[in-house]
Amino acid sequence: KAWTKKTKDEIIRIANDAPDKVLQLDYVGYSPFHWALVVAAPPEVVRALLVVCPDAARSINDRGITPLHSMSLGTSVDTIRVVLEFCPDVLAARDRHGRTPVHSFLYRKDIQNLRDFPIDTFMEMFQRYPQVGIIRDNKERTPLSVAVRLRGQRDRQGYSDIVVATINACPTAATILDGEGMTPLSHAVLWEYPSASVITALLWAYPDAVNLTDERGKNPLQAALDYGKIPIEAVLSLVRANSRCVFSQNTNGKIVVYKPRSKKGKQMLSKALQEMTQISKSSLHILSQKQKMSLIHIFMVARRKNMEREEEGLATVPSEIWWSLLSMLCPNDIQ
Repeated sequence: KAWTKKTKDEIIRIANDAPDKVLQLDYVGYSPFHWALVVAAPPEVVRALLVVCPDAARSINDRGITPLHSMSLGTSVDTIRVVLEFCPDVLAARDRHGRTPVHSFLYRKDIQNLRDFPIDTFMEMFQRYPQVGIIRDNKERTPLSVAVRLRGQRDRQGYSDIVVATINACPTAATILDGEGMTPLSHAVLWEYPSASVITALLWAYPDAVNLTDERGKNPLQAALDYGKIPIEAVLSLVRANSRCVFSQNTNGKIVVYKPRSKKGKQMLSKALQEMTQISKSSLHILSQKQKMSLIHIFMVARRKNMEREEEGLATVPSEIWWSLLSMLCPNDIQ
């Protein structure tokens, strides 16, 4: 650590006298260059060390940790640029967990507020090595898979900024399944942090993700309704992507409206069905007569059951919503 408190000229003199010390690991497995990034040393100090020993950025300990793996969240973009100027390939290095420096940046446990996350530094690494977006660690997680799992004092805006930035850096990552066989979208809908902008970005990168089911056989919309955590605006983004996802198949093979497990999910379902009435106005013309008749049957059965629940005070969807859907499907016949 003492190296980082010296001037540029002092570092050059000491390193020139004993260049091996730049790569020497201490008792915690860190070299002087590791410490330079841990304490967020200024760019001129980092450059001075690299001038004397260009391989310092590649120094690695027995845990597979390079200096970039251990860098402080306060490390400046200019410092990162200096490191990558000398050793651009270091971003591909993996530690014992299979994590690249980009993975490690997202796994940090000292991120107290996601709004303080250094997006600029993070994106600088991505731009220098775009392929990192599709690299999976030992848990089969890409940087995007890690990003959608972030926590941070319920900071929805900070979460959105990080996830959307990661998607923009590597849209292909949205199509990659993790070790649990789930897409980033499938995981995002389980938490309270994703905003509509996050869901929209994930759907933009991988539109078909809305149709994929998880290990429980639930598509993202159904999982979102079960957990009832993401905001209603995010749920409506899923409905707009594919309103058919609000239906499921029961044990008898019949298509029915999905029944959420959570109370909040049932309230969301009501609003989702209202959204469907708006979608239907512009999409009914693409349905065949057979498809329309099938939907009419579904809605009539669901409406009848809902009316029975209303009498018992258990209805979760207002009857006027069913009426609106049925009226649009066959305005001349439904009374």
